[in-house]
Amino acid sequence: MLIIEVDGAYHAEKEKMEDDKVRAQYLQRMGFSVIRFPNEEVLFNIEKVIDKIKDKKNKV
Repeated sequence: MLIIEVDGAYHAEKEKMEDDKVRAQYLQRMGFSVIRFPNEEVLFNIEKVIDKIKDKKNKV
């Protein structure tokens, strides 16, 4: 069970980063694995994103 998140720039703000961390920990306790990508990486380097997803999926 893999969750893929694509994050905008506001996720770099300290408060949002803490919220994301808490939510990711909760999801992990529920049995999910979470992987995050910044918008720019998805838009401009999709091959790398796909490789990371495949690698993570193989480890789950």
